[in-house]
Amino acid sequence: PTGGYRIYYDQSGKLQLRAEVGASTTSYRDTGLTSRVTSTYVVTAFNRCGETIAESAPSNKASATAQ
Repeated sequence: PTGGYRIYYDQSGKLQLRAEVGASTTSYRDTGLTSRVTSTYVVTAFNRCGETIAESAPSNKASATAQ
């Protein structure tokens, strides 16, 4: 089995997958954002075993403003 985290962009309540990162990842830098626009994200944990993927509920929302 393999696992890690999925980072989703929250676009008006609709989650859009931005990245899938390894379990040891502790930070993520999103690119291609518009300056001075605030983006909101959630993170889930996942575990993949063959074709089956188990995914946690989304984390609390976190927001950041691009500079």
